[in-house]
Amino acid sequence: GTDSTSGNTIFGHLAGNVIEAGGSDNLCMGHKAGVGITTGTDNVFIGSEVGKIHTTTTHNVGIGSGVMTLGNATGSTHCVAIGFEAMKTTAVGDYEVAIGYQALKAGGNGKNVCIGFEAGMSVTHDSNIFIGRSAGKLANGSNITHTVAIGTGVLNSLLTGAHNTAFGGNDVMASCTTGTDNVAVGYQTARYVQTAHRNVWVGMEAGLGSDGALLSGTDNVCVGYRAGYVVQGASNYNTLLGSSAGNLITTGISNTLIGYEADADAATDSYQTRIGHYGALRYMTAQLDMSGDE
Repeated sequence: GTDSTSGNTIFGHLAGNVIEAGGSDNLCMGHKAGVGITTGTDNVFIGSEVGKIHTTTTHNVGIGSGVMTLGNATGSTHCVAIGFEAMKTTAVGDYEVAIGYQALKAGGNGKNVCIGFEAGMSVTHDSNIFIGRSAGKLANGSNITHTVAIGTGVLNSLLTGAHNTAFGGNDVMASCTTGTDNVAVGYQTARYVQTAHRNVWVGMEAGLGSDGALLSGTDNVCVGYRAGYVVQGASNYNTLLGSSAGNLITTGISNTLIGYEADADAATDSYQTRIGHYGALRYMTAQLDMSGDE
């Protein structure tokens, strides 16, 4: 190993082998660690071949076998990658964070944060946050940007859908492939959504759906424990607010159900309005209609 007057600390066969004048304050430890650095500065590369494609980049941290070994000839700057094959491919983007086995393996394109086993491993675009085991694992479309997935298995089937926000435990929006502009918060919330757009689900198992009829509907709002529990298929424009509100609805559309267990009469009912405990206001309305006929 060596510790040069330019502040480079080198340890390992061919590590930092081609650092030139101007390349300073780098730490390269491991077989071929930082082997491509020429005038790059303030990098930390620890592990076999870590950072080997970086040449003039600065302020990167790569720790673990297979980290930052492929990609852009100059590499990115201000990136942190820790774990086996985390950020294995370094793209042209900066300010990336990848922590965990194969997190952000495809490299992204700047400003991504991927933390967890295989989190965001296929991401090639920018400005996403994937935190949790397999969160956003398959997301690789050119429009995958400004997406947030936090929790185990959250959005782990996403391919090209953009601008989704999902938080919670155990497979929130786990079936979503191309859906966009959705918000889901809670345990198993919107589990069986696939190509739906502009929906909001908040609450444990709200909008859970059915694995036999994945949701493609749009503009639904389900808030509360199991609100819209089995909404599925092309069900659209429902507003279901309250614990278990609308949990009978399957493919009905344009229903407004507000209150504890407020519900329609049948799974496919549409254009219904029910307000109050068990949707009591529907009965009051019926009584008023009857008195008006007398």
